[in-house]
Amino acid sequence: MEITFILPGRGFSGGVRVTVCMASELIRRGHDVKILYKKGDSSLRAWLWFFKTKLGLVPRDWVAQFEGESGSFRRLAPEILGRRDLVISVGPDCVEEMMKLPSDCGFKLFYVHGLTMRNSRLREAAWHTKVSKIAVSNYVYQEMLNSGVDDVIAVVPNGIDTSEYFPDGPEIARNSVGTAYSTHPAKDHKSILAIFARLHELCPDLSLVCFGSGPRPSEMLPGVIYKRLPTVAKARKIYSRCAVWFLASLSEGFPAPPLEAMACGCAVVTTDCGGPNDYIKSGFNGIVVEKKNPVKMVQEIINILDDDASRKKLVENGLRTVREMTWSCAAGKMEETLEKIISGQLGELVIS
Repeated sequence: MEITFILPGRGFSGGVRVTVCMASELIRRGHDVKILYKKGDSSLRAWLWFFKTKLGLVPRDWVAQFEGESGSFRRLAPEILGRRDLVISVGPDCVEEMMKLPSDCGFKLFYVHGLTMRNSRLREAAWHTKVSKIAVSNYVYQEMLNSGVDDVIAVVPNGIDTSEYFPDGPEIARNSVGTAYSTHPAKDHKSILAIFARLHELCPDLSLVCFGSGPRPSEMLPGVIYKRLPTVAKARKIYSRCAVWFLASLSEGFPAPPLEAMACGCAVVTTDCGGPNDYIKSGFNGIVVEKKNPVKMVQEIINILDDDASRKKLVENGLRTVREMTWSCAAGKMEETLEKIISGQLGELVIS
């Protein structure tokens, strides 16, 4: 199959990374896959970042690590895509442009990764565009149904690369609690800061760590170890020093960090934010708590730290879960879905 994924930009976001992972796995399965992304600004800051990347002073973004063909566009035009079997807009930003393309650019699909809390108008416009849609999780699928969207044809999750994420260090070194930090509206960074503050208050000797794509937040506790844009190897080391990894989000389509943390041997505590429910069963392979309740989150984290037998059980079941959620499994589901589309069997797709 000839497949083109359309991204609203490049960079270090989770949405870009999982698209690169899915596209790479489809290439390994023998398909011709391209990634096209909308050009960003050409500010001095952007040029400085470009030259720092060339000099090896900052890491290459996810698109730069893609093993297939990639390119940029200012306006999505037929001559940029060429004749393809399928064209897939990842996220809502490029759906309107994609819909203007002629049919020989490929069968059009909208791959919905989340609820786009940063722009509800954009979300609603894209969700109600008449185009076949794939949801990344059952949570996203149900939210779309609740909004009156009736053209979701499949649920295709993200995956995990267990050759990149695995326990990497002695178990005795697991003396930390960690999370990923972002000021995105869906991430509830205020709760993250409150959780760290309360953990430090109750357990002053506990090591606290996190990573993010931006500079260290000025409001973060001085004692919290913060790493900006760690490589996969460094992120694996961070996970592997944590006994517990938490997610404080308000909404997640299919978040990668909890799955990566599970693969590295962490016990995971997450809010009931949607996507994690596709792979976390509370009390079995993680703990799920209500949103916007830092006190409850902290209590569950401390309960796990105080009960090593229960922590090890969560970790053991988490590692089992991870083995069933590889990129090979996810790409297999995507491949099956796309093959049915181009063979005219769209009506045979059933969401289970």
